[in-house]
Amino acid sequence: MDKVLFLKKIITIDAPPAEVWDAITNPELTKQYMYHSEVISDWKKGSSIIWQDADTKKVHVKGIILEIDPGRLLRTKDLSIDSGLPDVESNYSYVTYELDEENSRTNLKVTEDNFNGDEKRYKDSDNFWNVVLKGLKDLLES
Repeated sequence: MDKVLFLKKIITIDAPPAEVWDAITNPELTKQYMYHSEVISDWKKGSSIIWQDADTKKVHVKGIILEIDPGRLLRTKDLSIDSGLPDVESNYSYVTYELDEENSRTNLKVTEDNFNGDEKRYKDSDNFWNVVLKGLKDLLES
């Protein structure tokens, strides 16, 4: 049986949820903290979502929006193209962003699962989220 690997990151950002949501969904902002990647979507349930290099337009991650409640929740099913894994269902991970307001600040919880026991993929994702969430916090609090 595969080892169950599950990422959970929680960060408090000194900004209201509307600003955090904008930073998560606005390509002009994502490229400032997400390895120069723009997020592209029409932000509707069932729609595609991609993260592409802001200059070359090379797609790094592609996915589908599974659930969306603007300003509060985003759940996606994603495949990292850069991982080199085949485009099959078992290689997609599930990422959830949950935003809660507390005293004009935002508690952002990001979870990711479905690593299928792949510890390298899990560790790469763990490092990715550490850098991205720090960058998001720095961007919004500067």
